[in-house]
Amino acid sequence: MSSLWPGLQLRTLLIPVLVGAACASAGETATCEGVTSEANLRQRATKTVDPQYPPEAVASRTTGVAVVSVCVQKGATSANIDVSFAPSESIRMAVIHALQQWRFRPPESVFEKDAHSYGGKLIFYFLHNQSKWTVLRSVDAFFVGPDFARAAEEKK
Repeated sequence: MSSLWPGLQLRTLLIPVLVGAACASAGETATCEGVTSEANLRQRATKTVDPQYPPEAVASRTTGVAVVSVCVQKGATSANIDVSFAPSESIRMAVIHALQQWRFRPPESVFEKDAHSYGGKLIFYFLHNQSKWTVLRSVDAFFVGPDFARAAEEKK
């Protein structure tokens, strides 16, 4: 298996694709009328807070992927949060704590005027590399190239 970042194997990046597909087929976002992409959800966010790597997960050397379903209701700026998958309870709670601080634009465009809600999936990677414990968003984790480690560090 080729390595994109020392210690990070390609199979690590494929897990959320499979998990995300399974979660989408299970229909966690069924309570939302409009389902949108992760990129669109992130663009609609007016305030974001990245999850912090929990000390319990560092102590137990837990790594993995957290997949979260969010649903923004009409007239609300915060989202209903459902963690579809997390490698540990401490990581699940760290993601919930961060996402409780996110704020979103409510449905407002011409295409959404009759919609009462929208939602989708957000993915966070909890990784360990060369004594660094890092949380990456999917847009950072799928950056492929020699500058991957630098891009991850610049995000912080």
